Amino acid sequence: MGALLILLLGFSVSKAKAQYQAGTVYQYYLLGTKAGDVQSNAKDGKILHMGSLGSGGVSGTFSYDDIVNSAGVGSDDDKTKNSDEAKEFSSIMATYSTFHYFSNRVEGFSSILPYIGRALSAIILLPEALVLDIMATVVPLVISLIAKLNVIRYLASMLTNFGITSDLTKALGITKEQFQTGVNAFLSFAITMIVITLAMMFKPGGRIDQRNSSKLKGRLFSIVAIPIILGIGAQFIQDVMNLTSASSNSSSAFSRYLVDDRSWAYNFNFAPNGNDDKDGNIHGNSSSYVDLHFNPYTPEGEKRIKQINENSSLAQKIGGKYDFSNSSLAIAYVMSDSFSAQDYINYKGTQASENLYGQTDGSLRGGTFGSYYQYALDQQNDLGDISKSYNPSGGVNANGDVTGSYQSAIGDYAKDNKLTVNPSIAWRDRFIYGVKTSGDNLDKYYGAKPSLEQMQNGVGTHNGSAFSDQSMYLILSTMFGETGGKYYIDAPARGVMQAKASFDSNRSTYYVVSMVGNPLFTMFGMIAKPLVQIIALIACLIAVLIMGLLDMNLRPLVAWFKGMTLGDIEYSYALLVYSIGIGGTVISMTVMPDVFVKVVDYIPQVISLSLESAGVSMQTPQSSLAFHGLGLIFESVIGIAMGVLFWKSEKFRSTLISLYTFCWSWARVTGENLERQASSAGQRISRDQKTMNAKREQFWSKARDKFTPEPNRFPNIPYDPEGGGGDGFGAPEEQVPLGVREIAKNGVVERSMNTLYDLDESDDEKVKDGSIRLQNDLEDLEKNPTKDNFNDVLESLSDLQQKVNQSDDENIDNDSNSQLERTREELFDLAEQYGFKVDGLTNSVNEPESSPSPEFNEGPNTVKMTEFKEIPKSSPSSGGGYQAPPQEPVIHNHIVYENTEVKNLATAFGNISNNEQIEKALSQLDKANDHKEVQHGFLGLQDAVDNLELSEKKEIDVEKVSKAIDDILKSKK
Repeated sequence: MGALLILLLGFSVSKAKAQYQAGTVYQYYLLGTKAGDVQSNAKDGKILHMGSLGSGGVSGTFSYDDIVNSAGVGSDDDKTKNSDEAKEFSSIMATYSTFHYFSNRVEGFSSILPYIGRALSAIILLPEALVLDIMATVVPLVISLIAKLNVIRYLASMLTNFGITSDLTKALGITKEQFQTGVNAFLSFAITMIVITLAMMFKPGGRIDQRNSSKLKGRLFSIVAIPIILGIGAQFIQDVMNLTSASSNSSSAFSRYLVDDRSWAYNFNFAPNGNDDKDGNIHGNSSSYVDLHFNPYTPEGEKRIKQINENSSLAQKIGGKYDFSNSSLAIAYVMSDSFSAQDYINYKGTQASENLYGQTDGSLRGGTFGSYYQYALDQQNDLGDISKSYNPSGGVNANGDVTGSYQSAIGDYAKDNKLTVNPSIAWRDRFIYGVKTSGDNLDKYYGAKPSLEQMQNGVGTHNGSAFSDQSMYLILSTMFGETGGKYYIDAPARGVMQAKASFDSNRSTYYVVSMVGNPLFTMFGMIAKPLVQIIALIACLIAVLIMGLLDMNLRPLVAWFKGMTLGDIEYSYALLVYSIGIGGTVISMTVMPDVFVKVVDYIPQVISLSLESAGVSMQTPQSSLAFHGLGLIFESVIGIAMGVLFWKSEKFRSTLISLYTFCWSWARVTGENLERQASSAGQRISRDQKTMNAKREQFWSKARDKFTPEPNRFPNIPYDPEGGGGDGFGAPEEQVPLGVREIAKNGVVERSMNTLYDLDESDDEKVKDGSIRLQNDLEDLEKNPTKDNFNDVLESLSDLQQKVNQSDDENIDNDSNSQLERTREELFDLAEQYGFKVDGLTNSVNEPESSPSPEFNEGPNTVKMTEFKEIPKSSPSSGGGYQAPPQEPVIHNHIVYENTEVKNLATAFGNISNNEQIEKALSQLDKANDHKEVQHGFLGLQDAVDNLELSEKKEIDVEKVSKAIDDILKSKK
């Protein structure tokens, strides 16, 4: 009988040579070369078949060398080819098992420690996974709101035929026809403005008004350009959305180190390359079957893990985005979920196996590997026929042999060649050896040898290097290691073996999720990468809140509205800038989280490359894991440090957030400047007369603010509205005025702004841009008088002077340059008051060599404290009011004012007119020949009054001064 068994075995192997490949090596080894061991478990000379009484299966151990050696039969060419295929199979299993791309859950007491370890990891993994999934869901949603619910796309959908769509159309409920009705009204207004501008462009004598000519060009341009700009901007935002939709900023950070083995097995039969039928290029070296290139901590390993998890049911993509994949992987891992060979082979016979596991859309191109559901349906009329041999994929196999286990137990499947069971069950038991679990002929099935049909079954290889269904069933019944493995081909326990414990330590099931590498190093990596990603996403969300979705819609809408109605060309430019800013913001918010993660993730590679360049090389899997795992420790330290800095450091947090907001910040500032350029010329029509009236009112408004404080203006000083100050205005005697430097600074800024107003009306764009830039710098100086802000103002001032000198614009006043020079001198004086050292040669200010005198040792917003002499109280008999001291005859330092109204104003000021600044201002008013000079005189007078001490201000007769000013204004008309 033994000779007959060997003869049959040799026949089977010789017939199978043509089908021998890496994907079927294991089934040939166990069912062919090792068939005698599988069929029998010799005890005291008696052969016991797997399904016989008292058997619960058969187990054994093997080495990869044994598999390779058993393949070296036949001709020299066959020996070489078969040995290479066996080596490839051994390298695949040794590499993936050693680096834990898949891992077994053993039964019995030895399973307790791994279970506890996985459960304890939940303390770190689950909270981290939940936070990351929440942020990865919210942030892309917010980014999509910026892009989709954007007014630029809405306007483009309403005003152009570019095919742009907007979600705002449904949200607002305004149809395109309704919207265009309103736009037509704006367009009518714009045309009217064009006609008016055209009429105003021509001056008497045939001259052309350059200002109105420029406005006409801008309005004509705007009517044509604004719809085009809207279309371009909307298309840009649409392209950005398409570009970023496939970004992995919401991808599973956990899928870097957690592998979904169930999906890998169910979808692709443990395909060596992950998700296709290529061979995976896995080859051991002379000392080991393990390929160190696929260490999971290396770039090659990372790429392979990504391919394996590409179609994971746990890290499943819905509409291109992940759906709580981190939490799904973490839960499956910590719960120690598992699947068995029996689970696998039964699933392959269902209709669901034709699609990706956990998905029903059938979107996978080329389909899954190894589903036999359709084969069973197509062959249901042949599966009951044991007179012929059939191919598992269909058709008669003339060189095959049906003799074996299925033929022996045919009574459990068919009667008169007609199936009596489900076609999937019949196909499974006919072509897959070892899966039969029930039936009257169970002993006969396992008492016979495997058939040639089962040994040659290539279904599942997908015409490539994936493993066949038969090999996969045997692989999932085996625990692989670095040098070999232990197989346990299960069969239903019969007789006395039914009392055997169900957690036999020999039994093997595979974990649904496996953590690659060494758990110690991998946990460091799983802390670092998700933590960095969480920080990046939180910073992104804060940036969105800072920028504001409303602001990103209002600014473009206002620019469009002004462009359509006012027609200035600058509004068209501003609209384009806002479009670029929004698109750039979407890009930065989508890309930056990935950039942060990749930068931190690159740290281990830098460490490895630096050591490798020094000649360090690893030769064993263990040393390779330690070598590359060291970088994960440094990566986790940096990740934790980033988390601490983000929480504790305002500067670090602001810097991180600014990386997301810089595009919109640039667009907002640039757009504001453009809109200011457009509006500046129209703001000051008939400016001289308006300025005179405005400045007069401003003077007395500020003067009364100085004389009559509002309640609680000085919260530390009690305020009595009924008096207490005795000055007629209810001001407390202890009232503290503004600091000298603050008053001087405000005056300088205001006078400088006044000088620049006329330059804003210039037709020279360079002069206009320079004026706006200087105004912005002056505003910064007013808020914060630092050395840098002083230097920025001086630099902008020099630049503007140069542009004024080079300009040919006849509208620029000849006196503009001298006014700008006076502004420079005032800035120098102001800088010295703030304790800075002025350098006229370099046109700059510097820090003083020594500390400023105590007089100026106050901050930019410090209120200067001044001592005041006590003003005598009135006697009870005087009526309770304050009695001003008797005024002496007014002496004006022998200055004779030619203008009677100015002379009356000097008299109204009384002794205060002898103040140097007041005297200078009065002289300017006395010599004024036009409205502009009168304006400058009043500005000087206002500053002079601001600089008076409180006791001096109280001496002013407000009614007399006000009347004198009215007389001057009337006389200068």
